Amino acid sequence: MSERRALVALDLGDHQTHVLTRAVELCRQVGARPTVAYVFSYDEALPGSREMLRKTQELLHHACERLEVPVREEVIRGDHVATTIVARAHELGASMIVLGSNRRKGLQRLLLGNVTSRVIEETDCDVFVVGGDGVEDAEDEDGEEARA
Repeated sequence: MSERRALVALDLGDHQTHVLTRAVELCRQVGARPTVAYVFSYDEALPGSREMLRKTQELLHHACERLEVPVREEVIRGDHVATTIVARAHELGASMIVLGSNRRKGLQRLLLGNVTSRVIEETDCDVFVVGGDGVEDAEDEDGEEARA
């Protein structure tokens, strides 16, 4: 029997630690070896691109080093996040993809697109979505976004 593999795609946002912890726990429960990845779009010809890539790799490593299990870390170059995630999962022979939900709402969700929906549409493997850490966005009295 071959080893099960999972691609855990992070966005390195506010909920990365929660998403990563939950994703690795899910992988442990189903016996899958996780590869933790971040999709990075950059042009080497642009000034500072290599430094941005290096900093992104450091952020990903820092997020993963706190885990109690070894994971493979990858920064994947790609312009289309969902397509890149699906392609890498296929290359790895992953039986599942784990994504974090950033819980965008309304117009922001419509304008920015929905990577999760696109991944679900484009892949034939299981997709698991880890929600935020329970902290909901709210508006304060001045109409500005605040953390509840």
